[in-house]
Amino acid sequence: MCVYIYSSEAYAREQTQIVRKLVSEHNGSDFVFAEEPEAKKELWKVVVYSFIMVSILHLHPLNPMFV
Repeated sequence: MCVYIYSSEAYAREQTQIVRKLVSEHNGSDFVFAEEPEAKKELWKVVVYSFIMVSILHLHPLNPMFV
């Protein structure tokens, strides 16, 4: 799951705590929060790459959904 929060710093921190709680309650892991512009850029690279890979795998002809 990816959540991008863009607003005031206080609102972003509040929303981050809510997301952390939800992730924890559902046995999620590897929650990453980036504040620095370069860290945000790197995090988005991972998010975009992951989205592309999931999309490719979902559409792959050997996916049981299409067999």
